[in-house]
Amino acid sequence: MDRRMFCMAMLITVLISTRLVSLTSVAESKCWGSRRNMLLNINNIYMWVRDDGLLGTNPGDFPGGTIYPRGTAEVLRREGVLWGGVVHDGKSVHYVGRNYYNTGDYLIRVGGSTEYNVLSPGRIVSKGVAEDPSASDVRIWRIRRDWESADLTQEAAEFFGDPVDSVTQERIADLRALYEQDWTEWPWQKGAPFYDTNGNGMMDEGEEPGLLDADQVVGFVASDLDSSKTVDLYGSPPIGMEMQVTLWAYDKTGSQIAEALQNTVFKKIRLIYKGRTDTPETAYIDSMFVAQKVEAKLGDCRDDFVGCDTLLDLGFVYNADASDQEFGDASPPAFGFALVQGPNVGEECLPMTSFWCFGWGDVNVMPTVKHYIGTLEMYTYFNGIYPYFGTPFSDPDDHPTRYLCSGDPVAGSGFVDGVLLAPGERLFMMSSGPFTMALGDTQEVIFAIVGGQGSDHLESVSVMKDHVHEVQTFVDNSFMEGFTRVADSDPIRIPQDFCLHQNYPNPFNPTTTIRFRLPRAGFVTLRIYDLLGKEIQTLLNEQRPAGEYAVTWKAEDLSSGIYVCRLEVGGFVDTRKLVLQR
Repeated sequence: MDRRMFCMAMLITVLISTRLVSLTSVAESKCWGSRRNMLLNINNIYMWVRDDGLLGTNPGDFPGGTIYPRGTAEVLRREGVLWGGVVHDGKSVHYVGRNYYNTGDYLIRVGGSTEYNVLSPGRIVSKGVAEDPSASDVRIWRIRRDWESADLTQEAAEFFGDPVDSVTQERIADLRALYEQDWTEWPWQKGAPFYDTNGNGMMDEGEEPGLLDADQVVGFVASDLDSSKTVDLYGSPPIGMEMQVTLWAYDKTGSQIAEALQNTVFKKIRLIYKGRTDTPETAYIDSMFVAQKVEAKLGDCRDDFVGCDTLLDLGFVYNADASDQEFGDASPPAFGFALVQGPNVGEECLPMTSFWCFGWGDVNVMPTVKHYIGTLEMYTYFNGIYPYFGTPFSDPDDHPTRYLCSGDPVAGSGFVDGVLLAPGERLFMMSSGPFTMALGDTQEVIFAIVGGQGSDHLESVSVMKDHVHEVQTFVDNSFMEGFTRVADSDPIRIPQDFCLHQNYPNPFNPTTTIRFRLPRAGFVTLRIYDLLGKEIQTLLNEQRPAGEYAVTWKAEDLSSGIYVCRLEVGGFVDTRKLVLQR
């Protein structure tokens, strides 16, 4: 039996057993409608999710793995989560060959899912014992709250890979049946979120699956216990880590935050240290990091750039040129990952603590090793250190930094991509740590996957960052109660550049937000002028400490037109055009 027929047979078995759809309609479905891949597509982001931890990967002959804006072109090739630390479980590992310049016995191990090396679907049911990946209940799960009444034509086209005008009622019925099955069989015992109205920790009759009023939720569980897969990643044996992943998104309108949420997918990673069969009860992991690794492909990836914003805990990809053939006449978007809830240490959440990137271009001075990085090399990257030299990352002026490409591409200031490397394919990784996990401990991190599209490739970066600001407000009001988001006290983290962001929204009527950042304290003057140079209003004229700020301007009693915002701090001066459109 070939692979396509096998996938069809598996789907038929699952759906007949639940008596949800007819044999005929399922037999016509493509194999990707089975439970190894699932589509998240409730808003402007279209993303395939796989049950082994690899996200944004194109399943077979379907459209790209992550498309933004939905219906246009691909922005990512794949992405996944890594972790690593010093594992105190009585087992040292002898590294030879893959770990450049390193041989000997070490306690350090690295695991996770990225590129072509993946985890195994299913949870760890007891120490060292994993679920059978082929079991019928080891699969990806997806719900949407309005599955019974929503118009699913567009979604069915995307899910089954059909043209919209050829979607049949049978296809739509198949899709509703899958939603119904997941709604009724929601695996709350495996960490899938639900509304626990009575607070007893169990999903009782009358309680519903979901979280935070999300309109679509996808989840799966995977583990690192398959040693053949784990060793093939970076050379480390299993730790005994279970990863529960929940992704959710919103389809909201009517406010600035709603606009940002239309361009956002949230991803929560819950790590549980359950151990191997030989892991002692006293085992623990210290100096541990968690990292988001992204292989970018923004349209035609031969002209990609990447960057990071240390104040927003953000890593992103954007276009080096004003146009990209895969987006046609539209401006290329920007697309990024913001760490909105870092690892918990006490009552604090850690920020992004390093940003590493490499790529391929005409001039190649960034690290370019792709498939031969070993455990120790990857762990040093987590720490913001070049493994081949044992020194921190450095900027073009040879100043130490843990954040490559942390300048402002919109203003063209600071350490931006393109200084050392020509445009081309890019991969980036953002890490957070260190922290400690004892056997049985749980750790959670949450990323917001955010896109933005402006009038040109650089304004797309500004729009994306404005969305991140709004998303951060949503996060702080929704699920950060009881935790304090902390900044890294290391002076390397302090931004090296002043920056006046483009206002948002723009055009506006009559209120807009103006954001700027200061790498050091200074006397700040922020004024609005008309195009003739006449001062309209002084928004700020005072001393401010280093940091990021947002000022709201309400253009009352002014007519439509273009106005100029001017920021002055010491010898720094920058301006932005603001469009009032009544």
